[in-house]
Formats: sequence, structure tokens, C-alpha cells
Amino acid sequence: MGIYQGSFPKKLSNGSVVTNVSFKLEKSVGLGSRQLMNKNSFSFVYDGGTWQGIEYPNKLRPRFVEGRRYIVLLRKGEYDFYPLNERLGVYNVIGRSGEEAVISQAFPDNPKFGSNSFSTFNLWISSIYGEGLKGIGTDKDIFHKKKGGRKIASLNVSSESNEYKIHIYWLALLFGLLGAAQLRKSKV
Repeated sequence: MGIYQGSFPKKLSNGSVVTNVSFKLEKSVGLGSRQLMNKNSFSFVYDGGTWQGIEYPNKLRPRFVEGRRYIVLLRKGEYDFYPLNERLGVYNVIGRSGEEAVISQAFPDNPKFGSNSFSTFNLWISSIYGEGLKGIGTDKDIFHKKKGGRKIASLNVSSESNEYKIHIYWLALLFGLLGAAQLRKSKV
């Protein structure tokens, strides 16, 4: 969930024209720290746009208004993130905190999933991702290494006694002396 900041068109290396959209994120789920570089300017793209005066149409493109809040379900493309099924993955967030409604851009008049409360939508998201939308941590957050967890079963780490081990240098010295003795015998 984030606030729309703006957009600009760009042309990809394969020749297709896309519109790059920028959001200031408030909440997210499923984005790791590798994908979420800057919470103040998170961007994704959708197909179509105007490139050098030429319109590249996309009838299913999402519509955004600057300064408004949206929830966008994303999928990872080859280079960037894309909205899930174009306009189907975009939802308008309307209302104040605690009384928010989430309205689908694709089917706003549908009685079943056109408009839902934010808590119902968050429950639906948590059933898919395993957790609901949560606030983005600040840059000063410290992430501790996970201490518990499962260990690899195939590793056989056993404590061996050092009593019968021969150090490698002694072994090399022994073979060196045997080789020198063999050379001495063959020369005589």
C-alpha cells in the first residue's frame, strides 16, 4: 500500500514501451530487502504509454491519481515488477485510517469483490502470503540473525578423538625418509 507519486515512460531493450510508476510505500507484504531498496520511491512498470509523441495503447492499464493511496499486487517480470494481470491487481484505498475501504479498479461495481473493508482485504492477503500488510521499517532497523531453525541432516559432524591421528607433517617426513633410504639403496 502506498501513495502514488508520479510516472514516466521508458523503452525497454526488447523495444516495448512501458510506463514506470513511483510510489511512497506505507505497508507491504512479500517484498524482501533486495527488492525494497527505498521505501520513499518504490517503482514498477506497466505496458503502454506515450514515447516520443507516439501513443502505445493498453486498454487494461491501471489509472492513478497523484497523492492518492493504492494497493497494487505485483508479479516479478524479467527486468521489473508488473501489476498482477494489469488492472486486476490494482485497488484504490478510500477513507480514513480505521474506516478504510479497498475498491477494485477492474470491477468496482461487483458486489462480491468490487469493494471490501481494509480488514477483510488484509485477511485475504494474509491467507495468500501468510501474513498481512505491515508497516515498512525505518532505515535504522537492525535485523538480528535467526538463532533457531532446522539444521541440515546430511552433515555428519561427530567429535573424533585425536588419539589415533597422525599429523600431516610427520607423515610427509616419514615418506621423505623412506624415499631417501630407497634412493640410497639403489645407488649402492
